[in-house]
Amino acid sequence: MCVPPEQLRVTTWEEEGTEHVVSAELLADGDRTILVIEASELPRDMLYAYGAGWQTHAEDLAANLAGEERADWPAGWQTRWDELAPSYREMTVAPLER
Repeated sequence: MCVPPEQLRVTTWEEEGTEHVVSAELLADGDRTILVIEASELPRDMLYAYGAGWQTHAEDLAANLAGEERADWPAGWQTRWDELAPSYREMTVAPLER
């Protein structure tokens, strides 16, 4: 059951003194609910991997909520990640400093 608005914020792990934090928030939007996921303090050289991974998981969640079953689970996750990772890598190779 989904009761908007709710929020979950967790520290997923600490690495070299840096906390990796993920926040998931459910926002009411009329008769719908919007899921907002925010990940922070991620290593820059791995942003592409996180982006591809989060998109893959969000797609799986959407399919599940729509009543669709993935016959290729869990192997399909890796296949989809492999498809997405190159485009995410291209988006994150530019320097992020201003």
